[in-house]
Amino acid sequence: MSRLSTAINRIKTMSLKRMYMYAKASEKRYGKPTVRVLADMCYCYIKYKTGYLDYLTFGFAVQSAANRATFMTMSDNYRLVEKLNVGEHGREIFRDKIVFNTVFRDYIGREFRDLDSIDAEAFADFVSDREYIFVKAPDGYGGLGVKRVDIGGTEPEQLYSELKKDGFSLAEQAIIQHPDMNRLSPSSINSIRICTLRADGKVHFMYSLVRMSSSDKSVDNISSGGMYCPIHDGVITAPAYCDKTGDYYFSHPVTGTEFVGFKIPYFDESVELAKKAAEVVEGINYIGWDVAVTPDGPVLIEGNTVPGYDMCQNYVHLPDDKQGMLPKFKSIVGNVF
Repeated sequence: MSRLSTAINRIKTMSLKRMYMYAKASEKRYGKPTVRVLADMCYCYIKYKTGYLDYLTFGFAVQSAANRATFMTMSDNYRLVEKLNVGEHGREIFRDKIVFNTVFRDYIGREFRDLDSIDAEAFADFVSDREYIFVKAPDGYGGLGVKRVDIGGTEPEQLYSELKKDGFSLAEQAIIQHPDMNRLSPSSINSIRICTLRADGKVHFMYSLVRMSSSDKSVDNISSGGMYCPIHDGVITAPAYCDKTGDYYFSHPVTGTEFVGFKIPYFDESVELAKKAAEVVEGINYIGWDVAVTPDGPVLIEGNTVPGYDMCQNYVHLPDDKQGMLPKFKSIVGNVF
């Protein structure tokens, strides 16, 4: 997607109501008058191509001009994806969850079945010794098209028919989460997002963060009401942020677990797993991996060929210099920008 088409699409979807809402949020968070923030939002869109949500997330209300120039924008991210993730075959592997599981079978650490390739009897055999499974639509995203299914109380043959009717094609063995990760939120698999970038024959680790449910939901996706914290050297270094509430949390609202200083088990192994997986598919060089940590080590949940650029640049989560990720990316693939 070109920068011009990206800009046009963003203008089409612009909401003055939401823009005002984020300006008020910036005023509340940083003490800058709303009128001044609105004017600055417009300036930053022209100068840096940042939308109003990015303006709030990146703390632009209190950022210097020099620091603002260090932030990756949506346009920058699309340009990376366009230049680094090439080839329809490779992209299809990451789009289709069944194909992804098949290609990365050695990395996912769980059994699965393609419901379109088995009959009701084979499905009954798959679930015979399980209390619950997870089912997914093949092309779902953001926590959509994912459902936990309790096996008890329904005949497997009937359940098979219902799942097929509802558009679910992938059935997976449930991941058993490491007990330390359960301390964050036991209702969801609290995934580690690890971003990798492959260039000049080397896979680079770019950033990591941990996502979790903020309630009793079984998904951790931010778009589904989850929350996230930054990870540095395997340790959470800042409070969790929840998009849904717009608030930061020093402890989990349900479990009470304190975030800052929390050590992620098997973190180094998780990074190595992602770096190895990044070499599997040719032509796909910029990936956001979702990794789960089990009692025996990390496993892949999925890979994303349009990694997020905003969560890793949350102003409150940034180190003391409050700079964005653009210099790090430019140091590796500066010719792309």
